[in-house]
Amino acid sequence: MLGCCKAKFIASWPALHCRGGFGQTARFGGRDCVGIPLLKGTLPYDMSEPDLRPFAYVLAVNDLAGSAAYFVEVLGFSMEWTDGDNWKALRRGDVRLMLGRCPDALSPAKLGDHSYFGFFATGDVDALHAEFKARTALILSAPADRPWGWREMAVATPEGHRMMFAQLLSSASPD
Repeated sequence: MLGCCKAKFIASWPALHCRGGFGQTARFGGRDCVGIPLLKGTLPYDMSEPDLRPFAYVLAVNDLAGSAAYFVEVLGFSMEWTDGDNWKALRRGDVRLMLGRCPDALSPAKLGDHSYFGFFATGDVDALHAEFKARTALILSAPADRPWGWREMAVATPEGHRMMFAQLLSSASPD
């Protein structure tokens, strides 16, 4: 986890998963909890197996309100839940983000290529490009065919987090 957010995240984890109002019951830490909305097949599931399932990308942000607004207004995410001024959870399709307020964290813009956090597959990257461009997203590279079989577009947030949106080319095999 990330420096200043680690203690906040650990301290708030039970609160995020064990408060009412979301309608899903699961067991966390030996107790029944009402938790955040779940993707089909993610939780609850058999915890006896060491399988991993995607749930959410966790990003440390300096400006929680501004970052959440960018993801909602520009990238088309919707708000799932908030935890005061500390956390906001967002979702678009099967992609979930948990934004944690960390005003003293190193800016992702200073991390160079290490600021990439996600590779998101879409059925039409050109349509997504048009949507993002109309909403004035920070598009780092327009969709382009890559030799590894994907048509990719790089996008950034105002704080410098970067992500890749990509469409599998029809001539490529998903394997």
